[in-house]
Amino acid sequence: MYFINNLLNPQLVWEEALTLWNCEMGRIFPLSPAVFKQNIRDCPEINKSASGLAFDENGLIGFLFAKEFNHEGIKKYQTLGFVSFFYISKKHRNQGVGSKLLEMCEQVFKQRAKTEIVIGRDYHNLFPGVPGDFNNLTRPWLEKRQYQYRRTTHDLINWQPEAHYPLLNHRYEFRLATVKDYEKMISFFERNFPGRWQFEYEEFMTKTPTDQAYLVALDGSQIIAFTRVNDRRLRLIPYNMTWAERFTNLGAIGPLGVDKDYRQQHLGYDIVCAGLNELGRRGCQPIMVDWTGLLEFYQQFGFEVWKTYNYYAKQFE
Repeated sequence: MYFINNLLNPQLVWEEALTLWNCEMGRIFPLSPAVFKQNIRDCPEINKSASGLAFDENGLIGFLFAKEFNHEGIKKYQTLGFVSFFYISKKHRNQGVGSKLLEMCEQVFKQRAKTEIVIGRDYHNLFPGVPGDFNNLTRPWLEKRQYQYRRTTHDLINWQPEAHYPLLNHRYEFRLATVKDYEKMISFFERNFPGRWQFEYEEFMTKTPTDQAYLVALDGSQIIAFTRVNDRRLRLIPYNMTWAERFTNLGAIGPLGVDKDYRQQHLGYDIVCAGLNELGRRGCQPIMVDWTGLLEFYQQFGFEVWKTYNYYAKQFE
């Protein structure tokens, strides 16, 4: 026997969810209390009615944490419901527990006029899709419930980065952006990448302003390219540092982008080189690039596939 509660029920025990995950999956995806607190427990985008917990007489046996995002900063997310973190204990599968949790989630999002449910890819996400580690189990299960495969993405890793990566362009300046560059950065994002990347930058600089996280290329005083350079010191933890517990001194690059008027000049290549060199100065190794399909591009720098994820979504009629 088991019973289901949503997150409005006072019987919620956060620590049990984290413990269940780490006991069964922690060797593959260790989830730290800090990441769980930021991305799930204290995340303002969690929809408590659409989320749920499953218990038996011995305690928690499964959970589904759902999110919705209604900020104007990412308008395309406003019609979506997100399944952010979903897991059923190994010995309680094939008993209808996961089906019940997902049905409850779908019903709430239908009532809230969402047009589509997406697996992963939420704001402050733990996964950018269904992890390949669960392919043989999860993909057939989702497809049976009318979730459709969209495409595949990857996390990449460079286990032994070089001491220095030479740039191809020497006409531009490459440096870390400071808090004084805020208005220039906003202008750059509004012009080239409005949406999630801009919203992430605004949130990051509002909550944890620092001169150590964004690296830019400049033509004179104009920002023309950027990337994030992340290490364990960041208090607001980005996705590509979620799994830092598996490594001693993980570094990460991304996202990155080039001004639309400066493309075809190898600036994407150079901003990666500059980012790798900056993380090298910090002693970071290995270095990760997250959530990308640009395998050949990053292989130039010694990256290889580390994790694979599949996009799944279900549209409501």
